[in-house]
Amino acid sequence: MVVVIAYLSNLSVWVVDDFAYQFNLTTDYTERLRSVDDMIEWQIFHYMEWNGRFIAHVIVQFFVGLFGKLPFSIVNGITYPLLAYMFLSLSGVKKNLFYWIFALLSTMVCFTDLFAAANQINYIWMAVLVCACLKVYFKKDDNVTTLGLIALFLFSVVAGNAHDAYNVPVGGALLICHIAKRKEITTKQWVMFFGLGLGGLFLCLSPGTLSRTEGRIVSFPISLYNFVTSIRMPYLLMVLLLVRCK
Repeated sequence: MVVVIAYLSNLSVWVVDDFAYQFNLTTDYTERLRSVDDMIEWQIFHYMEWNGRFIAHVIVQFFVGLFGKLPFSIVNGITYPLLAYMFLSLSGVKKNLFYWIFALLSTMVCFTDLFAAANQINYIWMAVLVCACLKVYFKKDDNVTTLGLIALFLFSVVAGNAHDAYNVPVGGALLICHIAKRKEITTKQWVMFFGLGLGGLFLCLSPGTLSRTEGRIVSFPISLYNFVTSIRMPYLLMVLLLVRCK
């Protein structure tokens, strides 16, 4: 699978964001990125004017602007089985061949997107980051040093800034969990919860994010239609259930 994904990623054509992120947009597409300093300058502009996904787009610019397609393709190939492992680990099922096939299939079927850098990093890599944060969060361990708690808090802030489509529902679910099981929540989990929330606020309340969503209104029937036609995992689970029942 690693080789297949890496091969498809290397075949992909970089267009739109993949092409635009090779430039320093503060210069109106006239100068390509030459250094990390250029990237930081552009990301500040991007955060204020266009999008709050600071972490994701920093990584995107590292690859499209400085590293290139081949390094991205190799890392992207590794990311898919890593995401499948995160699914299995968080679900608690046995990591046997049947469930590995299902998890790998779900990464291929449910995350249908362009194999270009901006799409993959935003939706696949950030999913791995959020899942990794949840894996650490759910590990019951309250014997963490102060320095360890600081490191986990900073890690959670980074994960909280990963992607709004993931972290808004994750944040809501964790909020309900903390209210319902507040007496069972460990110090480490409280620290990570607030870190995720802070990272999510930096993401969702960025000037760029607010300006993009201002005035956008979608009717309920259209939202419901998009939801039913877009989700894939429940349908895959239904097929799997039928197979298991037979």
